[in-house]
Amino acid sequence: MPNAAHLHLILVHSSPTLLWIGLLLCTVSYFHPNEKAIRLVTLVVVLMAAFGLVAAANSGEAAVDMIEGEPSFDKGVVHDHEEAGELLFPFALASAFLVLIWFTLSRKKEHHVRGWAWWASIVLLVGTASLATYASNLGGKIRHPEAQKGWVVEPADSSGTPIVNRDSDDNNDDENGEH
Repeated sequence: MPNAAHLHLILVHSSPTLLWIGLLLCTVSYFHPNEKAIRLVTLVVVLMAAFGLVAAANSGEAAVDMIEGEPSFDKGVVHDHEEAGELLFPFALASAFLVLIWFTLSRKKEHHVRGWAWWASIVLLVGTASLATYASNLGGKIRHPEAQKGWVVEPADSSGTPIVNRDSDDNNDDENGEH
């Protein structure tokens, strides 16, 4: 069962990828003869990415709490990642909302009505996907020992600080340094 850190890592990796896929689908939909189906898939993909980024933002704090006592914990790197994520949050929601507007307007026959929404969606998706990639890259600089096999957090001591146990039997390396 994944813990908060595992969930955060999964969401942080999948959401930017979904944004780039959504951008690609949005671009293709403008030129493809079966644009209606592609527009629907674009909407679903971008909504999945936006909800994934919301969940990533909500799971990030719990992930930090798990590794805060680690010797490799760098508060500055975590802060930069968190700031980029906070900046990304409104862009992700705006992208999802704009793609929804584009999807709704694209059902109209007037090409100029749906054209502005398509262009605005493209521009906002490029910015949002780029920002999501940047935030993920910053997160990649954070060491994640909690994602390794055998890493456990035992109940907190009397001061409320979790006791980290890195010496469990599951964490022993073999002769080649592999798990």
